[in-house]
Amino acid sequence: MILGASAWEPGTWIGLGVLFYGIIYTLVHDGLVHQRYFRWVPRRGYAKRLVQAHKLHHATIGKEGGVSFGFVFARDPATLKAELKAQREAGIAVVREALAD
Repeated sequence: MILGASAWEPGTWIGLGVLFYGIIYTLVHDGLVHQRYFRWVPRRGYAKRLVQAHKLHHATIGKEGGVSFGFVFARDPATLKAELKAQREAGIAVVREALAD
């Protein structure tokens, strides 16, 4: 079914949602976590939690295992560490040496 002119309104909102997600992704993920645009290492608060959770997300070698850090709504790093430990003990994930303890 071709919607024609009636497709513009929902298409506009979908497009704006994709745009805002891209802006947030660029600033938070590329800027804060990977420090591509500015050098600021958070020492406390939610930004620190976000960076820690993202590092735990990349703690595994390969695609097996790993934890979902939540992107903007970061989960507690202690919970993520416990999940990685359980995956490592079950033989699901291979964790990088720096985070194996």
